[in-house]
Amino acid sequence: MTISVKTEGDTISQTYDIASVYVNMVQSGGGATTVDGTVTAYSYYGIANLDSVNQVMNDATYTLVSDDGQYYVENEDGTSYLTSDESSATIFDASGEDEMNQALLGNVAVMTSRINQTITKTIDHSEITFTKKYDTSNINKSYQEMREAGLEAARGYVFPEDSQGSSMWAWQDKFQYGWTPDDGPVTTLPTYAY
Repeated sequence: MTISVKTEGDTISQTYDIASVYVNMVQSGGGATTVDGTVTAYSYYGIANLDSVNQVMNDATYTLVSDDGQYYVENEDGTSYLTSDESSATIFDASGEDEMNQALLGNVAVMTSRINQTITKTIDHSEITFTKKYDTSNINKSYQEMREAGLEAARGYVFPEDSQGSSMWAWQDKFQYGWTPDDGPVTTLPTYAY
């Protein structure tokens, strides 16, 4: 935008870049699905230098849980044991192609849901089948984390301070959660661990 002031033959002008649109993300597909292999896509708009999925997404992870609710723990020396303390469970990377296949396709970050996946481990000479408990509760980076990852807003865009002022999540009757014009924006989003 250029502002010009004309006075008695003189013209003074100044040009400003005006940011009128927030950098934003739109989710399509997936989202709290209970179907294995469903692809969730997150389209990002207004980012100038997006070239890696790690700039907008944290790695998905999983822990291993037995049928009786015990968690798998593996020590650095390779020995393993069971615990009822979920916070002590070994956390595995689930971002790779053989798991949730997190990837960036142009301006779209994608991941594939994984549900009811199992793996067998040997503990004290006994084979135990575990279910992989996936965690995507913190999958999308905040706008602050995106800026810290080196992302820049494209011309005409600006990063919002947080997602609350720029996100409007549709009401989902199934979860009795979301946003309506009468409610104003939500303050937290539902998260699910599969």
